[in-house]
Amino acid sequence: MEKRMRNVLTRLHHKKISKAKAIIIIALLLSEIAGRAVSDRDKRNAKAIVSNFISTMRAGKYTVSVVADTTGATEIHHAINSRILDDLQTQGVTKKIWVVNPDACLICVDNADIGPIGIDDLFPSGDSCPPAHPNCRCILDQDD
Repeated sequence: MEKRMRNVLTRLHHKKISKAKAIIIIALLLSEIAGRAVSDRDKRNAKAIVSNFISTMRAGKYTVSVVADTTGATEIHHAINSRILDDLQTQGVTKKIWVVNPDACLICVDNADIGPIGIDDLFPSGDSCPPAHPNCRCILDQDD
């Protein structure tokens, strides 16, 4: 998949295909990834990445690194916070909190403002742990 995206972006960079055609091809490739997503959360994240990518393409910032950085950072963050959640559940922790970064978005602020919730409950965004969106830098913690 990544190789196919790089090929499309290389062809776009060398003006062998139009920007509109590249947007369509990449959106289809990313939609294919979204279609393979197992959970609703993964599907939402994939859709957000598609939307972010299309906006990036329209703005003329169509580098592979922008798409790769967004996708990679989000996936790594998801893995870290999922592990934190697993560890909290294993330790018998009953409450969790959403910890925002200083420049958090409204989605994340809403999740944090709700305060401690049950370890198996969902935050207002519908997520069990961060990230709630691409490039989210919030973390999950236990309620003290």
